This record gives sequence, structure tokens and C-alpha cells, in this order.
Amino acid sequence: MNAERCYDEFYLVWESSCRNFIEDVKFASSVAAKSSRLKLHVFLRKDTPVKALPPKDNWIESHFSLTTSPYASDTGLIAHLLGKYGDFADLDNDEISQTRVYLVAEREDKKKKRGWFNADAADKNELQRRPELAHTRMFPGT
Repeated sequence: MNAERCYDEFYLVWESSCRNFIEDVKFASSVAAKSSRLKLHVFLRKDTPVKALPPKDNWIESHFSLTTSPYASDTGLIAHLLGKYGDFADLDNDEISQTRVYLVAEREDKKKKRGWFNADAADKNELQRRPELAHTRMFPGT
């Protein structure tokens, strides 16, 4: 008998103020992580010092940027999400329905001021040039 399992994936930028998220989730993660239901994707800049790296654990996956530019981690996170979930036609419906995706973001409006992943601020000209963007499915938690 196969019970339907749900998988939780969390995505965060390490340079943001979200570092404490790992500590906050650790107390609840031991059971979830052991059952392979929890995955945390941490995006870091290439020049992150060794002493400042996130803890190593089997449920934490680090993704290093290729550059040291100020928003390299943000760009890496977006590229990863678009690469993984950008084309739902290639994904199995069961795989999509069994995965919950969360974006761990800062509370401040820094991201919004930069226009980061803001669907409401989409340029109409861009939608006219690339009509496939009009059908883009947004990720839960964004």
C-alpha cells in the first residue's frame, strides 16, 4: 500500500537575513529529514567564506553562484527554479502535485524595490514579445 507522500522544498538566498531559518527549522527537521521529505536549497555567492557556509546535512543542498556580483545568489535561485519548474509540460503530474515549493524571503521590501520576481510589475511589451510568459505558472509561496 503506497501512501501518497508530499515533499517540501525550501529555497533561500544565504546572503539575506534568512540564515536563522535553518536554526528555526532544525528542531522540527530531524524526523522530516530522515524520512526524506524535506529539502533546503541554499544559494550562495562564489566568494562566501568557509566559516560563513551553511551547516552540512543531508537535507541541505548548497548552490554556489558562478560570480561574485551583488545579486548572484538571487539570480542563481531564479535560474534554478525556472530550470526545474519552468516547463511543466516536461514534468509528471504526480511529481508536481507531491512537491510543495516555498521561497524563504526577507520581510523587508528590498526585493520588491528591485522588481525581484514581481509578476504584477511585468512589462506589457515583454508579454507581447514573449506570449508564452502569459501562461507561466507561479510557484506556491511566492
